[in-house]
Amino acid sequence: QSFSFPLNSDEGLYAYFGTHLFEPGFIPYRDAFEQKLPGIFLLYRLTFDAFGENLFAIRMLSLINSIVAAFLIFILLKTVQKSNLWTYLLTILYIFLTNWFDTFFAVPDIFFTTILILVFLLFTYFIKKTRLNHLQGIMLGLLIGSAILIKQSAAFFIVIIPIWIYLYRRDDLKRFLPGYLIGVFIPIFVIVGIFWKLGVWFYFKESI
Repeated sequence: QSFSFPLNSDEGLYAYFGTHLFEPGFIPYRDAFEQKLPGIFLLYRLTFDAFGENLFAIRMLSLINSIVAAFLIFILLKTVQKSNLWTYLLTILYIFLTNWFDTFFAVPDIFFTTILILVFLLFTYFIKKTRLNHLQGIMLGLLIGSAILIKQSAAFFIVIIPIWIYLYRRDDLKRFLPGYLIGVFIPIFVIVGIFWKLGVWFYFKESI
């Protein structure tokens, strides 16, 4: 991890959006073009609020994400297998890979991956400890929906969890699925509603 490594082109664009996100008169997708959904811009904005609008803030965002993801991976591995050696080795490997060469860039891929790791950790815990229910569905759905707002390709994972439940916990699917779908679409509908109200739905739709 290098705190002095310059921003790449994507980070520069996200930083621009993050810097201006809540400025009066600035409307994303109308005043600047970008294909990503606004979750990544909000992450940058929150990071700038915490650490200031500078390069250090962006590198801290990447480092914090790496630490959080490594912790989640460690807990997940401890949950699903008994070998402490493999747990430690795989966690160390993840930390190494996410802080080496260009993989420490603060780009959507690393953040939505961390959210998905959390989703599978919670899902594994729920499967092992209890019957799946409506509230758990909403919780996991909200996380998947948030991941989609950071990286559109996360939408692929919407179907993974229901398929998994169908294969291994079919009796729980009817209780789980309605809440799950509600959770997935809540953050998406909120963003669509905001841009609709701002009158920039056309620009938003054309961008993505």
